[in-house]
Amino acid sequence: MDEAEKIFYSIFKTPIPLSLRERFQRASMILSTGYTQEELAEHDRAVNRVNDLEALELVARHTKKFPLLVVKLHLMIYLAETLPEYRSFYINRNDTPYKGWGFLFLSSVRTILKFLKGFLLLARLKI
Repeated sequence: MDEAEKIFYSIFKTPIPLSLRERFQRASMILSTGYTQEELAEHDRAVNRVNDLEALELVARHTKKFPLLVVKLHLMIYLAETLPEYRSFYINRNDTPYKGWGFLFLSSVRTILKFLKGFLLLARLKI
């Protein structure tokens, strides 16, 4: 799996569409120019060694580590939002307030678990 596939799969759990891969790779090349070789090497090591990039990014955002991973994951989300088949990922279409509150509760629990997993992944990387 290349970087685009790994990042996309960590968010959506589906294969990345070809058009999105190409757009991500072009934007990614431009983004990478603003980082040092050390930051680029750390980023590549993290992408290659960690399966749950979403969890690592959540912790990296708060610890200020892996800034390029944070930017690239956000880039992927922004690009995916432009495709019609992924718009439902961003819109809550639950028809009752109870389903909405339930989804909000489960999402909160998931975020806490992802945060804990991210700390474990960060410790395993030893950076």
